[in-house]
Amino acid sequence: MTNESSGYKPLYIALSEELERYIDDNLNPGDQLPTELELAERYHRSRNTIRLALERLENRRIINKTQGKGTFVSHRREFSDLSLQALGFSEHARKCGHIPSSRVLKQEFFIPSQKVEKILGLKPQAEVFHLYRIRMADDEISCLEDTFVRIPDRDIFDEDWTTSSLYTTLDKKYSMKIHYTQERISAVNVAEKEAKLLEISVGVAALSLDTVGFNYSGQPVLYSHTIRRSDTVEYVITVNRDK
Repeated sequence: MTNESSGYKPLYIALSEELERYIDDNLNPGDQLPTELELAERYHRSRNTIRLALERLENRRIINKTQGKGTFVSHRREFSDLSLQALGFSEHARKCGHIPSSRVLKQEFFIPSQKVEKILGLKPQAEVFHLYRIRMADDEISCLEDTFVRIPDRDIFDEDWTTSSLYTTLDKKYSMKIHYTQERISAVNVAEKEAKLLEISVGVAALSLDTVGFNYSGQPVLYSHTIRRSDTVEYVITVNRDK
């Protein structure tokens, strides 16, 4: 703890501030930092002091550690105002000045689980379009997105889902505009499977988003479950006290 009255500042805090200035002046988002040993030699500090300083920077989302790869300067986070219009990942990424892309893990027509069937109001044994993707902004992994769409047109299977926006495609090609969405957001600790795909450590805190998209008639037509890296986004909620 910093003792402001006496002016005392623990070594690891002073070092973290020095490292932050070095990052601001010399490094770009995505650049790799030197190893703990290299930093210890450069700043003439113990490995423990280096470790504490890096942990402080990581807690402040200035850097992030990738298991087996090293420590990197964090990319600027996207800001999501939850009071704005419903936007898909690609639309929101472009709005924030990023270039969206995807890695398709699975796409298929299949009979979904009872949970998805209930959310979308499907008849028993009805099929949906299933799209499972790693979503990226400027080629940096942002989230895992598992989406189920209530659509009979099988041509949707032939779209290039590495670059195409699902919301825009549904609107422009299939006249299925998402009029509004309902989102449930919670904190989770990432399991091994998801951690590997997101390239983060097992157990790291992430955001879980369950999104239901509705058409103009109020019918649910899309359900998406997303695991989002917490170092890539910050949500802003506008609260109005007026009645």
